[in-house]
Amino acid sequence: FVFARIGQVTAIDWAPFRRRMIFFMKRGLNDMDLVTDLVRRPSQDALMKELLERLQRKVELAVGKSNMLGNFEVEMDGIQGRTVDHYNNRLVLCKQAQLSPLMLKVRR
Repeated sequence: FVFARIGQVTAIDWAPFRRRMIFFMKRGLNDMDLVTDLVRRPSQDALMKELLERLQRKVELAVGKSNMLGNFEVEMDGIQGRTVDHYNNRLVLCKQAQLSPLMLKVRR
C-alpha cells in the first residue's frame, strides 16, 4: 500500500487492486481473448436445471400454474348400440353393446 500527496494531488496505490485493473485492461486490448474468455460454460447440473425449468414453463403454459383452480366435468347418460341382421326366414341375428351412465369430475 502506497500513499503520496503532492500539493492538491493525492495518489494511492494498492497492489491487489492494481493487478486486477491491469488484468482487465490487458483483456480488453485483445479482441480474440474477449471472445473465448467470456463464453458461457455451464456445468451438467446447471444445464439439467435449466432444461427442467424450461419444461416446467411449457407444462404450466399447457395446464396452468399449480396455484390455479380448475374444474373438469363429464356426464353421459349411457351409450347403446344395436345391429340386427337377417339370419334366415324365421330368425334374426341381434348384436347389442351398452355402456352404463358415466359421471367424471376432476378438480385441481
